[in-house]
Parts: sequence; C-alpha cells; structure tokens
Amino acid sequence: MTQMTTSNVPESKLASILSAEACLETRPAAADRLLSELEERAFALRDCDSLKRIWPSLAEARRRRRARAAAGRIDLHTHTTASDGEMTVEELLCTHFVQGQILIDDHNIIDSLAAARRLIKERDLELDVFLGIEVICTRERRSFEFHAIAPSLSDEFVELCALHRQKWERACELFVAEFAARDDLFDAPAWRQIAEDFSVGGSFAPVVERYQLVRDRIQSDAQAYQTYLRNNQTFDMGNLWKTWELGRAGDPPMLNHRFFGSMRCYAMSAYRDEFGDWFDYDQLASRFRKVGCFISHNHPNYWDEDFIGELRHELQTEWIHDWAKRGIIDALEVWSPPFASKRVPHYWEGVCRELGLVPMAGTDCHSGREQEFGGNVANHPEIPPAIYAKLTAPAIAGARQQREAWSALAAWRKVLEIDYAQEEALAECKSIIQSISAD
Repeated sequence: MTQMTTSNVPESKLASILSAEACLETRPAAADRLLSELEERAFALRDCDSLKRIWPSLAEARRRRRARAAAGRIDLHTHTTASDGEMTVEELLCTHFVQGQILIDDHNIIDSLAAARRLIKERDLELDVFLGIEVICTRERRSFEFHAIAPSLSDEFVELCALHRQKWERACELFVAEFAARDDLFDAPAWRQIAEDFSVGGSFAPVVERYQLVRDRIQSDAQAYQTYLRNNQTFDMGNLWKTWELGRAGDPPMLNHRFFGSMRCYAMSAYRDEFGDWFDYDQLASRFRKVGCFISHNHPNYWDEDFIGELRHELQTEWIHDWAKRGIIDALEVWSPPFASKRVPHYWEGVCRELGLVPMAGTDCHSGREQEFGGNVANHPEIPPAIYAKLTAPAIAGARQQREAWSALAAWRKVLEIDYAQEEALAECKSIIQSISAD
C-alpha cells in the first residue's frame, strides 16, 4: 500500500490510524470499523489532512472485508425467532453463519434487523447482511410472499413494515375470532372458493378435518385460542402442527402447508371492508418499491411430483410474466430446498433468463438443517452484486449529479451506507479527498 504523507496529521490521530491499519491483513472488518469511526469524525470536522491519510486504507479494508464475506456461505433467505425461525439473530449470525452474505427476512416483521447491524459492527463479523422482510400478500385469493430488500433502515421503510405487521396481525385476529365463532365457516362462499382453488393439490377434506380439530380446541381453551392466534401472526405454524399433533401417518404430502396457506388466503380476502386493497400483491409490492426496496417473488416452486398447492405453475408463470413486465418484481426465488424437486429450479431459471429477473437462492433457513431434508443449495456469488446494483442505483445517480466537492463526497458516502464496498463510490471518495487537499 502506498504510504500517505502524515506531516499534518496530529500524532494521537496518526497513532489511531496506524493501529487500525495493523488489522488490515488479518482482521479487515475490524480495520473497517476503526477507520470508519476515524473517517466519520474527520468528515464532520472537514479535516482534509486526516481524510487524505485515512481513505486509501479504508478503501482497502472494505475491499478485503467484502472478499472475506463473499468467500463464505451465501444464503438469501433466512429467519430468526422474531418470526418462525429457531435461532435468535445472534445465534444465526455468530454461530450458524459467522462468515458470508445473507438476507434476514422474517415474516412481516423486521425486529432482528437493527440487532443484526449492531452485532456485525460490535463483533467485527465477516458478514454482509441484506435488510429484508418477507411480505404476505394475495392475488385472486391465492397467498404469496415476496422479499422486500431495503437499502437502509430508513424511517419510511420501518414505518411501512410496522403498518403491514399491524394489518396482518389484525387480519389474524379477525380470522381466528370468526373461525372460533362460526361452525358453518367452511360453507361460506369465500371459503368454498378457496377450497376449490386448493383442490388442484388433491382433496381439501383432510385440511377441513384438521381445522375442525383446531376449532374444537380453541373454543374450549382460552390459552389455546391465544396460542393459535399468536402462531398465525408470527407464521410459527410448523411448531403448532407438531405440538398439537395435527399430522398423522399417511397424510397427503405437504398437508400442513395447505392447512396454513388456506387460512392466509381467507384472512387476506374476507375482510376487505376493513383493509381495502392493502394485501393485494401489486399494491403492496409497489409500496415497498417506493421506499427503495428490491422485490423478489418467493416460493414459485410449489409444484412437482410431490406437491401442488393452490396454484398450477402455468397460472403462476403467467402472473410472474405480468409482474416482471410491469416492473413489479426484480427477482424470482429459484433455488430453495424445502419445496423444489430437481426439475423445478431449471424451469424457473429459464423464466428468469426470459424476463431479465435476478434468480435468487436461499435455504429458507429456520433451523439450519433445511438442506439435510431438501437438497443442497449451492453458493451463487453472482447474486449479491446484482442486488447491491439495484439498491444503490438511485443513490449513485444522485451522487453523479453533484458538482461541489463536499456535497459530492457526502453523496458518495451515502452510496457506501448501502454497499460499503461499492467500487465507484470508493474511487470517487478517494479522488474527491485528493482534489480538496490539492486546493
């Protein structure tokens, strides 16, 4: 590394810079943290000499940190105990992954994201964590989910997530109350239509039978009522299915998912007097796009020789084409072990190529054991750069328009808040500092 002149940098500050640089080769995340703290103070004071001394090493630290992260596990679909995961965010990051590039996207909640950012900084983890939420939504009564990946924890993103969570929890309250009170619920026209939708995967009778068992239980036990409500709100229905022993030997494949999914279809469709179009796929995805999110359609692979849910893949393909062509989605989850047969990813990968969508890969990590049961999901190092490119594009466009040096530096630093190792931003920051120093 080229050594910068140090004549105008105070000795105490220079000592801190040298101490941080000593970590560069073996602990680049620590070097990044220490140098970033020094850079922030220097930027606030417009201390050109210190910035000129810091930036070459800071840029190198960030490149090395990114290389370390990219060499680890790449998993772009993970959950924590904030929703239905089995690991806390600390266990997920510090024990299970340790090194890699991952997406945390709990169901309808973002409570783990701020903690993830804090842990990465405090413990110098060699992890890149994308900030996401897995959003429940509907189209023509069918239940879907998409990743909304945010460039930052902006007020607008946080407020939108909180509002969506509030509406989902309220929809669950309405459903569980109606479900417990109405013995004739399954005769209602809306429910009959959902049963018809789900009949593409086989008889709906076993699903209704399990619902009747659950209703008997929650009608007679107030604590069971609250447990059923809470587990619907957090998506932790897999645990409920086990602890309440709803599964039986000889059940049709994926019966539990048809049981969970039909409730979600009904809850998002039956109460439009209160929610309007809030849960409609197009409207909800557009709301998240307006706050800068990258949108990936999840679980398109609910069809193979083992399982068909409530939607034939031909119709889902038609809708994915529609969403892609109208700019509603940026990506499509292709590789995911819990549901995909060997042939399914090849089909959806072809759809991505045709539509120019980013093909996503993730284990849908809840326990960390998903690949033991559903097959291996290989690393796809080409995906994180594609996500970063989408997330940073607006900030880069804005930075390129800046002409005044300090305003330009501030704008490029904003890009680095989204992608700490964005090459153009690193180069521009170094160049601007040199030009300011020369002046």
